[in-house]
Amino acid sequence: MDAVKASASFHSKIITEKRTGSLEGMEQLLFMWMEDQIQKRMPLSLLTIQTKTCLLFEELKKKYDDTHNKDFVASHGWFHHFKNRHNFHSVKINGEAASANVKGATKFKDALHKIVVDEGHLPEQIFNVDKTGLYLKQIPE
Repeated sequence: MDAVKASASFHSKIITEKRTGSLEGMEQLLFMWMEDQIQKRMPLSLLTIQTKTCLLFEELKKKYDDTHNKDFVASHGWFHHFKNRHNFHSVKINGEAASANVKGATKFKDALHKIVVDEGHLPEQIFNVDKTGLYLKQIPE
């Protein structure tokens, strides 16, 4: 029987390190925050989640006086495992996949500033169209 057990290969998920202190508290608070955002139908981006994670971790690190968890990074891998641990199967992550065109953005910024000054527009008249949408035939989620 021992020979059979020794020859069989199996994989099990064994938690080698229990999350304690600021890591555990941060994940609980992040879970509640994400649930709240999802319920309010607020768009979530990976960058937003990572930023919120780091803010929560830094606050809790002071509270728990954690010294062994000082090198925490909210990486893509961490977020993937976080989703699995908390059963977030269909979290929609919104955001741009490609990096921004910095050179084009600088040219546009200068051109826009020239138009604003030449036309005499007020700062209150300028808004971010990326955050504004008009969907006439889209069914609500």
